[in-house]
Amino acid sequence: MKEPLHLQIKELRKAKNVTQRELAEVLHVSYQTISKWENGVVMPDISYLPELALYFETDVEVILGMRPLKQEIVCQDFTDKTYWDKELDRTKQWKRFYFNDDYLEFLVKKVWHFDRPVHMLDCACGYGYLAETLFPHLPEGSRYIGFDVSEVYLKEAEKRFGTGHPAVQFCKGNILDYQSQETYDLVISQMILTYLPEPETALDRMLSFLKPGGMLVSIDISLPMAEAGVFLADQRGIFQPDFPDRQRIWERMEAMGEMNWQTGTKMAWYFREKGLQGIEARLSDRVFVYDGKGEGNDPGEIRSYQEVLEHLERFEKGYAFYMNRGCSLLEAEAFVNYQEEVRTMLKNPDVFVSKAGGLYITWGYKEGKL
Repeated sequence: MKEPLHLQIKELRKAKNVTQRELAEVLHVSYQTISKWENGVVMPDISYLPELALYFETDVEVILGMRPLKQEIVCQDFTDKTYWDKELDRTKQWKRFYFNDDYLEFLVKKVWHFDRPVHMLDCACGYGYLAETLFPHLPEGSRYIGFDVSEVYLKEAEKRFGTGHPAVQFCKGNILDYQSQETYDLVISQMILTYLPEPETALDRMLSFLKPGGMLVSIDISLPMAEAGVFLADQRGIFQPDFPDRQRIWERMEAMGEMNWQTGTKMAWYFREKGLQGIEARLSDRVFVYDGKGEGNDPGEIRSYQEVLEHLERFEKGYAFYMNRGCSLLEAEAFVNYQEEVRTMLKNPDVFVSKAGGLYITWGYKEGKL
């Protein structure tokens, strides 16, 4: 025999600090009706359930007592290697949307001007992206060491480079506890400080690996800039979404220790606070452009972009994700509707997309001479 439903209208009403009479006026019923609902004398007509859910900024399951008033807030722990172990393919995809192939070469040769062999440490190296794209442009005789917590990523890196490369080495390690007997001319991280609850602690670790006069580099994102860099259009015209400001969500995510929403923007200041000198920064140059009406476009590109966007926007999380991060039910609904609109547009054969990366590349030098 099923247990009877225990309506949580009374608990919700008290939490909102309204009287039975005030709630009755909103629903256009008598306060005696509210009393009967709360005491289990009668059940509300089904037509009132959505209205109650909207008023209390919750959902019908909570009204009916099928779920507790306070949901457990589940934070994504991005420092957990098991999360990244499942994201290798998607990580490879989104890397393609952040740098043009020639930009890192430009930085190494035209901006940083390394004129002698460099000993490079890549913190949280992943599958060896920077070993492939940046390290080959360093002067002959340079050496590379990359460490990462994920065996899945390290195996992929070793598959690409082999285990006996004379100048490239990969090993397992966490940025907060990695040990090295050496110091390095160049210490670099890419999109790791964004996901750490205390990025300044990780910066201290990176600095401890750096030789006097050595260069520290951080490549990290600014979420407001990344959001501002998106443009979508299709046969109906330019997409102009109407949804609440995301800053509240980003701030809540940072308070929960999930990710830091403006690490890239703050990094030059962090560097200054750590005593680095000659601090400069640039933005990544990559702008992904896809024209569904253009000749020779690869539909696989737009599918890859959609997968990356769905991951970054947490499309699969739904209402609970947003409500756990400070949104009302109506605000959560606006975000979910926005996501569905974007999904639909990206499936249109004539979709047009322009997307800038929003990555900051920040560097500075440790006091002293090499």
